Amino acid sequence: MILVAIISGKGGSGKTTCCMGIARALNSLGYQAAILDLDLENPSIGTACGLSREDLTFSGDYIVPPSWFGVPVMSLSLFPLLDFTDTPLLVDEERKHEIIGQLFKEVDWGKTEVLLVDMPPGSGEEVRGLLELGPDSAIVVTTPQRISEAAVAKVIQMANEYAIPILGIVENNLNNVPGSAGQNLSEKYHIRIVGTIPWDVKIAQAMEDAKPLPIEHFLMAADTVVARLAKELDSKNGHKAGDPPPYLLHNGSPTSQPVGSVGPGQEESPGG
Repeated sequence: MILVAIISGKGGSGKTTCCMGIARALNSLGYQAAILDLDLENPSIGTACGLSREDLTFSGDYIVPPSWFGVPVMSLSLFPLLDFTDTPLLVDEERKHEIIGQLFKEVDWGKTEVLLVDMPPGSGEEVRGLLELGPDSAIVVTTPQRISEAAVAKVIQMANEYAIPILGIVENNLNNVPGSAGQNLSEKYHIRIVGTIPWDVKIAQAMEDAKPLPIEHFLMAADTVVARLAKELDSKNGHKAGDPPPYLLHNGSPTSQPVGSVGPGQEESPGG
C-alpha cells in the first residue's frame, strides 16, 4: 500500500473533491483506493460521502472503514464519541499526533493499494508533522487565483524539503475564477498539471448528494498514482501493494494484518 497526500496550502481549494474523484478513478482502473481524512479540526470526508458514525463497524480490535461506492473511508467525524457538527476539536499538538497514529494503526485497510490522505489546509506545524510521516508522494491542489498560488507555493516547498515526490498539480474551479495559478506553479517548480476541474454544476450537485463524481476529470491524476504504485512494486525495498506502509510499522513488525477488503464496484450505496 502506498500513501498519497492530497495537499494544498489553501483551505477550500478542493482537496476533498480530488480525493473522492481520484479514488473512484483508481477503482475504475482496477485498483483498490481508500481515503483517510486527516483534517482533525474540520473533518469533512464523512459528510461529503454521506456517511455517519452508524456506518462504522469493528473487526476484533480494528476499525473497519465504511464504504462509499466501493471506496473505504475513514474520518474522525465518524467516531462515535465525537461530535463535529458544531463543536471544534480543542486538543494540543501532541494529542493530535496520538489521534493520527490511531487512525493509521487501528484501522483495517484490507487490501487497499492506494491510501489517499485528505490533508489539513495551511503550511504550519500540523501539516509539517504529517509530512514527517513520510508519504510516498503527493498531489497538489490549487485554484486559479493569485492568493491560492502564494499559499500553495509554500506547501510545495515544504514537500520538497522532506523529499516527497510531487506527482502533479490539479487545478480546481477552472473557468469560474480568474487567474493562472496552476500553470504558473507548474512552470516555476517543474511539476506537470495532471488535472483540471472546471466549475460544473454536476460536480457540485454530486458533492452535495454524496454521489460519485464524473471520473473523466480525475483519470490523468489517477494514472500518475498508478505509475507511482508500479514504481513501488518494482523497487528494491520489497514494498508491495497490500503491505502495510513503513509508517504503520512498530518495532519492526506491522501493527495489524490485512483481514478484509472492499473490492471496486462492490458497493451500490454510500454506506454499504
